[in-house]
Amino acid sequence: MSKHCQFSCRNNLKQPTEDLLKISTYYLFFSRFCNAYEGNEKGHVEKSVEFVGRKSIYLDDRFDSLEYANKHLATKIQQLNGQKSDGHELTNSQRFESELKHLNNLPVAPYDFAVSQCYKV
Repeated sequence: MSKHCQFSCRNNLKQPTEDLLKISTYYLFFSRFCNAYEGNEKGHVEKSVEFVGRKSIYLDDRFDSLEYANKHLATKIQQLNGQKSDGHELTNSQRFESELKHLNNLPVAPYDFAVSQCYKV
């Protein structure tokens, strides 16, 4: 099954470039374009960020260091992943583990983004 990847654009030229088409074919994902600065077009991503923020940082937003903030966030996310979502019998972590076997394997060799040329003068 192919994955979807969302890209933001600042203009109406929402056509994939040749390189984006090559990469998406290699890594098996589809592109979906949306407008930059339009959170309503990226609802799933925006809602996920808001959910994690509301459950983890918004109530405790003063940290002595970035390291402490990262540890706090990791702990809260681990707690959230240990919970069961409405209508599910497995925890979020267990559901993710069961879905891993359905993900595509990455290609053996990474995609070569460079164009190499050798010149002799």
